Amino acid sequence: MKRLFLILAMALFMATAASRVQAQTKYYCVKPGGAPVCAIMVPPGARHDPSVLCNLSCSQCNLTCVAQLRFQSGGDPGAENRVPVVQVRPEALTGSDMRSNVETREYCNAQYAQCLDNCRRDPKNTSNPEYMRQCEAYCRSVRSGCGMGQ
Repeated sequence: MKRLFLILAMALFMATAASRVQAQTKYYCVKPGGAPVCAIMVPPGARHDPSVLCNLSCSQCNLTCVAQLRFQSGGDPGAENRVPVVQVRPEALTGSDMRSNVETREYCNAQYAQCLDNCRRDPKNTSNPEYMRQCEAYCRSVRSGCGMGQ
């Protein structure tokens, strides 16, 4: 009798553990205009805001998305199923890739130089001067806020 009770308790425990592992929440990454560009699955216990995970995981967001559990589909019931689900990097879920660096003058200058190098290496930017100006303006914008948070 004890053995049967032990087997039933183990089966119940395993079923409960399996349901917790699969209990992920689906968030839609939505641009400011209301259009969803992707969806992410966030497991329970994720350390970061889902909007941050959207902007890290979905390149189309370009740091402008917010995470929503639902979105307005204009009466189209199948719209939610057509939004591609993007895998969230495991490092983003643990926060190991988000360690904050002390934003010293040297750090900010190095970050700015790396940004400009990335602009110059991008073939799209080298083929169009307007794209290059936009990329350089982005680098200046990031640099202007660097070091202000400490």
